[in-house]
Amino acid sequence: MTAFRFFLDPVLRHRERIERVRAAEHAHKVADQRESQRVLDCLTASREAARTALLGGQGKLEAISLRATYTYLDYLDRVIVAARQRLDACAAGTDASRHHLGAAVRARKALETLKERRREAHDLEAALAEQRDLDEFNKV
Repeated sequence: MTAFRFFLDPVLRHRERIERVRAAEHAHKVADQRESQRVLDCLTASREAARTALLGGQGKLEAISLRATYTYLDYLDRVIVAARQRLDACAAGTDASRHHLGAAVRARKALETLKERRREAHDLEAALAEQRDLDEFNKV
């Protein structure tokens, strides 16, 4: 009997390439999300440090310094809001890329399962053919 040949191998290789691309996209999205989280944490720490400095020196600050500090805190508040929005967008992108990666993995696994089942059926058919040949040989 002939060797096993899976005619959908080109499709399987294509699915594997798609999965690798999706995995790379997902890794990029996760890295973006981590960077956005790092920026947000840094901004939050800066705001907390400025707030602590303001509260510690409240009675000692001049009006101009106090006004500048409040302006800086307002600026940090706006930047933190923008950073949170960016982080939320990155999280949504990460979730979408995770979904696409999962779909690519399932598509590839479905083809691999089909390949294994066809290989098993081919092996069974080959074993039955060999058994028939042996039975014929034993009859003679």
